[in-house]
Amino acid sequence: NGTGKIIGIKKGSAKITATLASGKTITITVKVQKGKVKTSAVAVNTRKVTLKVGQKYQLIANRAPITSSEKISYSSKKSKIAAVSKTGKITAKKTGTTTITVKSGKKSVKVTVKVVKQ
Repeated sequence: NGTGKIIGIKKGSAKITATLASGKTITITVKVQKGKVKTSAVAVNTRKVTLKVGQKYQLIANRAPITSSEKISYSSKKSKIAAVSKTGKITAKKTGTTTITVKSGKKSVKVTVKVVKQ
């Protein structure tokens, strides 16, 4: 539209060219996908983390494609050892080892969390 907002109408791809007042142009290809986009992969910033009791750690998770409509969720196998929030913040509670599962759709990745004494 006239404000620069791109709206997908049907499945396919289109090239869009923008021209600046200076005359410079840039062309991008936009792909419109049909229906709900499913997650094809999940990645995290670490697969193993060691924390001291009381310490916190923020997991950073990404899903592909970025346009996936499936949300990322987190769960702890043993939440008495290490709990995880819905945003991926791990809190070490007591010594031991547990697994945090990061999931989006049918794809998941596991993170091993070891909690040690202070």
